[in-house]
Amino acid sequence: MTNSLYCHSLSILFYSFYEENYKEVTHIKVLHLKDLEDKCVYEFAEGRFNKEHWKESSIYVTFEDFSKLSPFIEEIMPEFNYYGPNTVSISQWNKLKEKILIKFRQEKLDNINLLDPFNEIDIWVEDCFKKHGHFSILGP
Repeated sequence: MTNSLYCHSLSILFYSFYEENYKEVTHIKVLHLKDLEDKCVYEFAEGRFNKEHWKESSIYVTFEDFSKLSPFIEEIMPEFNYYGPNTVSISQWNKLKEKILIKFRQEKLDNINLLDPFNEIDIWVEDCFKKHGHFSILGP
């Protein structure tokens, strides 16, 4: 099975699991290039995609962990391409953050572990917005 097909199969599996077990969301691990053991990750890259992958300045989220954010991303960015580059604007990012926080408040999941690593992603994104006004999410 190719890496791409394997990642797609995992996407379907984890998305289904996530929808049925929302309260069971676990920690999302934010990785850096030096930490990568596998290339089946999503890369958060500064600015618009310039055909360059695996940058030191990027942060990375495993395919499994990214699936925990997928329902929120799909709601804000229905055209999101899981295998291609996606440019995320400040407006889209702010809507995504709002949706996540609303969902946690509705579910009374204030102590859930998703928020701490999401905050780590948010700090990186906010710093990126100061330089570029947008960032890219690159699929595996």
